[in-house]
Amino acid sequence: MDADADGHEGPDFGYVTGAIDGPENWGKLSPEYKLCGDGKSQSPIDINTNTIVPRSDLDSLERTYAAVNATLINNGKDITASHLTAMHG
Repeated sequence: MDADADGHEGPDFGYVTGAIDGPENWGKLSPEYKLCGDGKSQSPIDINTNTIVPRSDLDSLERTYAAVNATLINNGKDITASHLTAMHG
């Protein structure tokens, strides 16, 4: 398995439909990616906001954020955070 300088492991893949490394070909790029060709519910999942049905029986989503020091790396495929250290004060 290849590892790029940005930490990405495995064969390159892309998001352009019709490209040799595009979503419809992900399952063919590597045996490790086989489920991308066989699966029915892998991400990214297209959420159609025109068909969303609100659920009043669910509690609201609460978000709690704390400041941290981190390095974010965007390699074009995913975003990773490293060197996380909680700030105290």
